[in-house]
Amino acid sequence: TADAGTADAGTADAGTADAGTADAGTADAGTADAGTADAGTADAGTADAGTADAGLDAGGGDAGPPDAGFDAGPPDSGFDAGTPDAGSTCVESGCAVGTHCFGGVCAAVASMPTERAMMAVAVGGDGLIYLFGGVGGSLCPSNGASGATAVGTAEAYDPVANGWISLGDMPTARLLPGAALGGDGRIYVIGGDSAIGGTTLSVVEAWTLGSPPASGYWTSEGSSLSPRAAFVTGVLPQEIFLAAGHAISAGSFADLGTVLGFSVPSAWTTETPVLPNPRENVCGTQDGVGRLYVIGGSPAQGGSASTAEVDRYDMTSPSSPFVQSSLPLPVQNCAAAYDPGGGKLYVAAGGENLPDGGGWSSPPPTQVLDVSTGVWSSVAPFPTAAAQAVAAISPKRPDLLFVFGGLLPSCQTTNAVQAYSISAGHW
Repeated sequence: TADAGTADAGTADAGTADAGTADAGTADAGTADAGTADAGTADAGTADAGTADAGLDAGGGDAGPPDAGFDAGPPDSGFDAGTPDAGSTCVESGCAVGTHCFGGVCAAVASMPTERAMMAVAVGGDGLIYLFGGVGGSLCPSNGASGATAVGTAEAYDPVANGWISLGDMPTARLLPGAALGGDGRIYVIGGDSAIGGTTLSVVEAWTLGSPPASGYWTSEGSSLSPRAAFVTGVLPQEIFLAAGHAISAGSFADLGTVLGFSVPSAWTTETPVLPNPRENVCGTQDGVGRLYVIGGSPAQGGSASTAEVDRYDMTSPSSPFVQSSLPLPVQNCAAAYDPGGGKLYVAAGGENLPDGGGWSSPPPTQVLDVSTGVWSSVAPFPTAAAQAVAAISPKRPDLLFVFGGLLPSCQTTNAVQAYSISAGHW
């Protein structure tokens, strides 16, 4: 009764103290403050001399500051503007190593539905991360990996919901294709190999994003100027660039140094500059000012030692030559992505390309380039030894660098997804 209506000279919420109900008696579905809301007593009849009673709802009563543990906005939303109720929310810096904050809960990143390596990755205009093609299984040469055929699997990862969406299969299965978001909003999947050691393709197919995502669809966009796989892609508003890579035809293998330009949706050109040292097993990405990076790799097919070479190409000036520099440590079969918020380029995972898995028994450090200064540093190494993975950062979760799948030292592909917290500094 709150002092039978007399507390605070009879004013304290018209003597009702929130009608004694504290949000219809639910107080955040009965969980806030252990669900007691002062046991409905309104401070044993004292009404706190007109101050807000601990445990009553900030939206309804006592004309004081919000009660700890309750909503500052709509009642019973389950989130708190001040000190959160235990278990109701989280912050990235408070999550343990190996977990990240998704939907108010610290959790591990959801694994891919399909284990694979050597796929293509692109971030869509909807902020989802799309993965295309690749190959799965045991890929050691002693297990007949030279004949392992590509898959057409297409899946999308939602970095906010921490969940996966199946998109069915691409029209053309392939491993080591490239993917890029075109200026027309479609994702173009280009080239790739039909199998490990198989024929390199020139096919181009485009995924039109749908809402919901699974309602998207594929269209054929013809062919590129020449077959190409295992290359690096970069984009400008109306053009996609392909650099480095290889081509296999009739059993003959060649590393490629040319740069192809694709003016969306159909015009192809060969650009003037040539990669100074064509090589295999590179990774790469672009920065925020239109420069494309070709990173690491090996000088020859079949598992030679890694190189620390980095070649930078200015897509805004297509006839300009590559600019060479070096990583602190050599790497190949790596995964790279750019953080536009921090201006940093991350190179993660990777290892030697040696038969039967020997050569990447331990993961290399994660190397980080500050693109404004050209200075490299390192952060925590990738949690597991893996090669031929892919990486991406989504504007929906700009604080997380995601690395998908890959090939383990046992030569078995994996469906694991790791994420590096840029803010918290751990995987």
